[in-house]
Amino acid sequence: MQNTITPEKIKMLVFDIDGTLLDSEQVLQEQTRTVLKQCQEKGILVTIATGKNWDAVRPLAQHLEIRTPLILSNGALLADLEGTFEEKMTIPGEVMRSIIRICRQEDKDLVIYLGDRVYIEHMTYDLSFLETFGSVNMIEVGEWESLGDKLSDVHKCMAVDRASTKQLMELEKGLRAEVGDVLEYCLAMPEILDLTPKGATKGAGLTRLCERLGLSLSNVMAFGDGNNDIDILTEAGVGVSLANGMTQAKACADLVVPSNDHSGPAQFLEYLFDL
Repeated sequence: MQNTITPEKIKMLVFDIDGTLLDSEQVLQEQTRTVLKQCQEKGILVTIATGKNWDAVRPLAQHLEIRTPLILSNGALLADLEGTFEEKMTIPGEVMRSIIRICRQEDKDLVIYLGDRVYIEHMTYDLSFLETFGSVNMIEVGEWESLGDKLSDVHKCMAVDRASTKQLMELEKGLRAEVGDVLEYCLAMPEILDLTPKGATKGAGLTRLCERLGLSLSNVMAFGDGNNDIDILTEAGVGVSLANGMTQAKACADLVVPSNDHSGPAQFLEYLFDL
């Protein structure tokens, strides 16, 4: 992180999606699209770092004409624009089965990410709000056991509780007691506890991507609004949060720009690069 920003040092821009690139209506504002295109025309790389999977991100990435590999599932995946996973980290099968058992005991809905698909057992009230994010296409499987050996290939899962953040925090304690530190735990939203393999974070994904591209982290500017963006905001040379961001995300950022509903990142980039 740095206190002064030298525009010439910025070689890559990395964006979270919900609450950052998209406004509160899940729309990519035209100003944002135009500014990112102008940045790419100046030779600045643009990519996405998200908790979402390839299938959900593809339309947006194609619309923005992104050519840089994407950081998906909170860093568990690096994928190219053809959907090929250049890197993939998975949750051990026995750990995944423990997660399923404990979530059932605690009556918590679970969402499982496998490849480019998202699975649930059954649609519930708690899970229905995920549909407001538009790009989440959830496939009902009835019982998790029907996935068989595929449960050893999960790269992310989410426990969901719309009523009680406290209960999700208690669930995390129970999981830590059962499986230890083989997972990354992140309360991405008050309603969602993200679970990914150990070492699978957006910040770690950014580090691996920079190594692939031959870039220094100091040449990266990252934008994010949520708790699962904190490590990418601190790892990047410049971390930028938004006025609508969660308190912890704003606290760890180098600066805070106007909200996603006011095209905050685009406004800032127009000013920074004199677009």
